[in-house]
Order: sequence, then C-alpha cells, then structure tokens
Amino acid sequence: MHHEQAVEKVRSCTHEELEEWKKHVLFCLKWHREDHNQYEIDDCEFLLEKIEEQLAHLESRRRLGR
Repeated sequence: MHHEQAVEKVRSCTHEELEEWKKHVLFCLKWHREDHNQYEIDDCEFLLEKIEEQLAHLESRRRLGR
C-alpha cells in the first residue's frame, strides 16, 4: 500500500479497526524481521507510527468529548 493511501485509510478507521490493524501489522513485522526484509520492515514501522498517531488523536478527541 502506498504511504498516502495508508494515511487516508488510517484516518478513516475506527478505534477498533485501528487496534485490529495494529495487531496484524505487528504480526507481519515479526515475520519480516525474521526474514530480514528491510523494505517490508520499513512499511510496517511506517504503518505502526501512523496507527499510533491516529489512536492518540482519537483518544484526545474522546477526552474532549468530540
């Protein structure tokens, strides 16, 4: 998935969807690290960063009641 598309998808996901996606990305990251596939590792790390950012954003909106 292209980074721009991934960011758009992350922004459209619910908290629950992000948590599930995060589990999947962590699973994939584990395998790519074992295979030493740096390209896929970089993609997984990028996705994890964006997922974490969006989770934090959703949490802050929840706290503010929005």
